[in-house]
Amino acid sequence: MTPQERRMLEALIDSQMRVEMLVAQMASRPTMGLSTALMRLKHEDPFDSPLIFDREERIALGEKVVDGTIGSVKKAKRKVSGYQREFGRQLKKLKKKHPRTKVSALMKRAHRATKKVRK
Repeated sequence: MTPQERRMLEALIDSQMRVEMLVAQMASRPTMGLSTALMRLKHEDPFDSPLIFDREERIALGEKVVDGTIGSVKKAKRKVSGYQREFGRQLKKLKKKHPRTKVSALMKRAHRATKKVRK
C-alpha cells in the first residue's frame, strides 16, 4: 500500500468514526450524557468484543482488503494475432517512408500489403 493510499484510508476511517459519533448523539438527543457515555463505551471496548473495531484495527482491516484486491485487478493480456503483428510492421514501414501522409491512408496501404504478405 502506498503512503497516499494509507492517508486516504486513515481519512476515510476518521470520517466514518465522526459520522458514527454524530449518529449516536442524534439518536439519543434527550439524554445527552447517556449517548456520549455509550459512544465512549463503544469505542473504548472494555469487554474486548470482536465486533467493535478501534481506529487501528479498522486501518489494518482496510489495508488487508486493499492489498488483497490489488492482485485480482490485473487483467490477462490478449494474444495478438499474426495478421495484427504483420499489419503493425507494414504500418511502421509506411510511416517511416511517408511521415506526412494521413494515418488512415497509410492504414489502407498497410492492409493491402499485409494481405499480400500473408498469402
